[in-house]
Amino acid sequence: RQLKEEIKSLYGTDTIISKHPKMIEIMEMVGQVSGSKATVLIEGESGTGKELVARAIHLNSPRGGVPLVVVNCSAIPRELLESELFGHEKGAFTGAERRKIGSFEMAHQGTLFLDEIGETPKELQVKMLRAIEGYRFMRIGGTEEIDVDVRLIAATNRDLKTAVETGQFREDLFYRLNVVNIKLPPLRERKEDIPLLISHFIEKHKKEVKGKALEVSERALKAMLNYSWPGNVRELENCTLRAMLLARSNRIELDDLPPEVRGEGRELVHPVPRDSHELKRMKWEARRKVEDELEQVFLKEALKRNRGNISKTALDVGMDRRQLQNLIRKHRVVAKEFKRQPEK
Repeated sequence: RQLKEEIKSLYGTDTIISKHPKMIEIMEMVGQVSGSKATVLIEGESGTGKELVARAIHLNSPRGGVPLVVVNCSAIPRELLESELFGHEKGAFTGAERRKIGSFEMAHQGTLFLDEIGETPKELQVKMLRAIEGYRFMRIGGTEEIDVDVRLIAATNRDLKTAVETGQFREDLFYRLNVVNIKLPPLRERKEDIPLLISHFIEKHKKEVKGKALEVSERALKAMLNYSWPGNVRELENCTLRAMLLARSNRIELDDLPPEVRGEGRELVHPVPRDSHELKRMKWEARRKVEDELEQVFLKEALKRNRGNISKTALDVGMDRRQLQNLIRKHRVVAKEFKRQPEK
């Protein structure tokens, strides 16, 4: 019970940081719908906190005692998604050497969160609809139907109504998912939340960056308020952690922020994508670039603090030694170089 309460405190509605009227309304709605089994569709741009809302609904529900099963439909190859969702029997296809339990079955008596459901192939949507309507399905290669008790929450960063109109998404599946609709506003529409979120992220990450920035200068805050945050709350968190790592004192200054947040060369940041496929590719590349940069800064700062000692660094940052070594190899960082640097 104590563990459940601790998890609830991490992912419950209290962790949705906002004073914006729309977000307060959403938090109230989370409390209202959590107790039912109604399907929920969460809409919003990438980085707005769709999974956080899904976790809050799950953990505040009677099903909160079992893990939330999460499937990112856009991250799994199309040919593998059916097996991921519904499982398969041994010998069902080439390479199926053993039975696989799918996500619907794993989520029995709990909640299944289907992220980026708008990327689901049209041919798979029929089977998904049947599973949601009747709470029963058949594994690939199976002969018997399996009954499950599952609460479904779906999320998308696409306009599913438009996808229905253009024939990319089944209308019957859309209406089956859209029982309770939650639309998350982008961060640029709730800028009054930015100072609150920055304070939250500083508190969240202060143990990772011991002795580093715990406040933000007026100029840095102004720049962060003026920036449009295309990556939303996720981008703000990454930016805050990066600035904390780079800060030369206990305060984040304007120079500690990325050039785009400072306003440098804003017109030249990215070319305009021509179609949805190019948009998806460019968003993936942008996220990858920010994540790589953040990992490198984090890694170098941690190694510097521990003078290149990998075991001490792993202990300091709370990582397994193997995980740390994988990160070092990924970014081709030479740990020995930090042994020569004097301790502060």
